[in-house]
Amino acid sequence: MDAERQGDAVVLRLSYAEMVTLHETLAYSEWAGTRAALELRDPVEEDVLSRVQITLHPLVTELGTPAYNEAVNAAWKALRSPK
Repeated sequence: MDAERQGDAVVLRLSYAEMVTLHETLAYSEWAGTRAALELRDPVEEDVLSRVQITLHPLVTELGTPAYNEAVNAAWKALRSPK
């Protein structure tokens, strides 16, 4: 993972495993109603999290298929493994 600033924008580069994990974290926190545990201080923070989730959604090719849970587990495993 890395990031760089380009003027007023920031480009964040994630591995597929990192992206799947981020999407799953945001989606699960919304579904489970636990996003409030993040103690968001302004509604715009919730909006940004939702927009990140929506932006990542089409990139998770396994989403909505029987392979989704396997993809999430594989992503977690890849990120737990030493580099």
